[in-house]
Amino acid sequence: MARNILVAYDGSDLSQKSLEEAKIQADGKRDTNLHLVSVVTQIGPASHQGVAQSIQKEVAEKMRNELDEIEKELSNAGYQVQTDVMIDNKQRNAGHNIIEYAEDKQVDVIMIGNRGLGNVKGFFLGSVSSQVIQHATCHVYVIK
Repeated sequence: MARNILVAYDGSDLSQKSLEEAKIQADGKRDTNLHLVSVVTQIGPASHQGVAQSIQKEVAEKMRNELDEIEKELSNAGYQVQTDVMIDNKQRNAGHNIIEYAEDKQVDVIMIGNRGLGNVKGFFLGSVSSQVIQHATCHVYVIK
């Protein structure tokens, strides 16, 4: 049965380190799938829903482009990789989306930075790693 590793990716140095650790874990194991997941939560003024959604869309597109490049690199290096950018309009901690994705894809381990403020500070604000640690049903590697 295939092993599934999820990397919570927001573009930060710690998410880059998480990706590097996932590559080490997957290296040489043909039956390992890497899942790179970014979550875009509400960004912008809550009082101006249209502006907030426009910013959210722009950030999601930027992350899709970044993940597409990473996916291409990893695929060319022989890794099995899947990417996903999720938009959460429910104003929840991004950890909820990561946990739901992990359960849906039967992920064996989640790699996550202990704090990520990334290129765009709207990702993983709050205690996303804490949320994931407390509620994930699989192993969680917290990268420092």
